[in-house]
Amino acid sequence: MTSSVLKKLPVVDTNIRFFGAHRQTVGPHWHFKEEVHHAFEIIYIISGIQRTTINGQYYDLPANTFLLLPPGIRHTNESLGDQKMTYFCAHFDIDEPILRLTMINHTDNIYDQTSPYYSDLIDVIEKMMLLLQVEHYTISNKLQIQIYVIQLLQVFAHMFSLSTDHQKFSESTMTYAREIADAIKWDFKKMAIDEQDNYEPISIQDIIRSLGISPGYGLEIFHKVYAMSPQSYLASLKYNEAKILLQQPNLSMLSVARRCGYKNLSHFSRQFKRWSGMNPSEYHRQNRSIN
Repeated sequence: MTSSVLKKLPVVDTNIRFFGAHRQTVGPHWHFKEEVHHAFEIIYIISGIQRTTINGQYYDLPANTFLLLPPGIRHTNESLGDQKMTYFCAHFDIDEPILRLTMINHTDNIYDQTSPYYSDLIDVIEKMMLLLQVEHYTISNKLQIQIYVIQLLQVFAHMFSLSTDHQKFSESTMTYAREIADAIKWDFKKMAIDEQDNYEPISIQDIIRSLGISPGYGLEIFHKVYAMSPQSYLASLKYNEAKILLQQPNLSMLSVARRCGYKNLSHFSRQFKRWSGMNPSEYHRQNRSIN
């Protein structure tokens, strides 16, 4: 009698968000004010030269340079010289804690043709840019974009495979941190869908208690794994959602504010300006043609 051998694939339960992807040509001396994102940002310089200033230090990026900016990095971008500049830009976030933390801790920010895995990165970016030619996006197109985003993340996973971040935490620590993130995201989605006047503010401590762990311990492990507090994570969800909604031509500012958890439009406007450096109406004017 032969014994059976059971082979299993791992459980895959990862949320990925990809938004704000666009290709744009700007004129000489173009400048975009300082901003900070709560998601990862990628920029690929197609032609011209971009100067990116990060924490007071500037980098002049020629064509064929790839830039990866983790969440929370304050930066400005501008074009140099008297020529036009063309770039491709996109934002993404992933709630897989180890890859996310590894990318935050170990990115080199700037990758050129001498960098390992550069050709793999650009191969995916060029595939993405081909889809910019589509006039009306079908479900098939959107699924194809998801495939390219996963391929991009796979390249990053290979790039950072030598890191030891995964050895820092126990399985239970990562599981609890992930469950807290998922619960925050679920509560935020429910609030955004309802868009009612009578919703209750999201309570991080109540969410943590509902998972059977103490708020103090939950806050500690979340910060360790995600390199941010749960409140900052919730703020990132609100900011990312706001940017997407502000690109929709038919939504009022009040509707955007309520979907992001703000009953008061002025409160939302002040908070959005803290995040982006501009008020929501300015952001809407600059980005409504990018969606």
